[in-house]
Amino acid sequence: MIFFPLVILGVALYFTKWRAWSGIIFFFFWSGGFQFVSDVLFDTGVAVSKGADFALIQILAVSLISAFRYPDFFAKSKFLPYVLIFLSFITISLFYSNLYLSVPWEEIIRTSRYYFFIIAYFVFRRFSKDEIFFMLKVLFVVTLVGCTLYVIQSVTGFPLLAGAHSRRFGVLNRYFNLPILYYVLVGYTFFLNPFKGGW
Repeated sequence: MIFFPLVILGVALYFTKWRAWSGIIFFFFWSGGFQFVSDVLFDTGVAVSKGADFALIQILAVSLISAFRYPDFFAKSKFLPYVLIFLSFITISLFYSNLYLSVPWEEIIRTSRYYFFIIAYFVFRRFSKDEIFFMLKVLFVVTLVGCTLYVIQSVTGFPLLAGAHSRRFGVLNRYFNLPILYYVLVGYTFFLNPFKGGW
């Protein structure tokens, strides 16, 4: 429950000049608090049990408001027909699973809710180039901090990031909780320095 105010803030910031921070809040939730936050804190005891659930709520809320606030939020996208086809297939599959296979709705929602992240495309396409670069800078620094903690925990054997599972290899501990955004941002920085706009 403690994170719902942050979801509301993330939704509100999207409609201000600080839109980039809305994106950062989204990635905070999507990555499980950048793995700095224990998974237990995201569990509300009801339908919301992971950080990604808060991210999905934020995306759906922003999309719903934007659909009324911006007439072209969906209309000008060539990607829209493919999204509709995908969501139609998912919706049919959900009802098929419940009505024909008798799978409970709780189980269906638990296993299929993240397919709806595809709507995030419409949310992020309204970001300006400067907003995207600012967001990438912040995410790059956060991921760098996470990678530093990842290395430290391998040496000390003390888990510093959420989702810590390890094996012992000689004097080092092999952890399997490398920061989620590591591969995306490292690959990105091979082509473009987020602090200089190029190499």
